[in-house]
Amino acid sequence: MEMKEKFSTGQVLSGYYVLCEDNSCKKLSHTRISQLISEHEMLGIINTRLKTIGGHGKTRLISLNIPKDRVETILCS
Repeated sequence: MEMKEKFSTGQVLSGYYVLCEDNSCKKLSHTRISQLISEHEMLGIINTRLKTIGGHGKTRLISLNIPKDRVETILCS
């Protein structure tokens, strides 16, 4: 079985914010990003798993459910 790379919600947000700054784009809110993550999970593009971080709250671990080389094609269609 192939190991899928997993990212926390915080890692996804950090990467997104860097991309926004590099491209002079307005940033979406944390809530909107969370909604988009949920929508992409319902579409089957990503998988998420809730992880409790002892005493520090919880985060979602996010992994791709499609091949990396197809992401742009699928999201832009």
